[in-house]
Amino acid sequence: MKKETAKRLESESFCKEIHRPAMPDDSLREEIKEMMVENLMLKVSKEEIANDLPLFGPGGLGLDSIDALELVVSLEKKFGVSVANSETAKQALASVNTIHDYVVANRK
Repeated sequence: MKKETAKRLESESFCKEIHRPAMPDDSLREEIKEMMVENLMLKVSKEEIANDLPLFGPGGLGLDSIDALELVVSLEKKFGVSVANSETAKQALASVNTIHDYVVANRK
């Protein structure tokens, strides 16, 4: 009896991990913005960050390489998503929309 219960519980928790409900797009984007404002200590509110605003360079949010490193660490901690290399980071961290898409595609 104990073995059957253990197997059932193991199976149920396994299924929950695999079939984790997807987070609505806007909710995930809001979480990404909150994470950025808090972890990067931005002087703007999350409401001021447009989903397609460039995060780096002139005409955008003005983040730098140290911010990029902090973003990579934050993505791993908050969403369980790692960024393999600098080329991937350059593409994935371009805007809130690209971060969103990267998290959705690579979330475990």
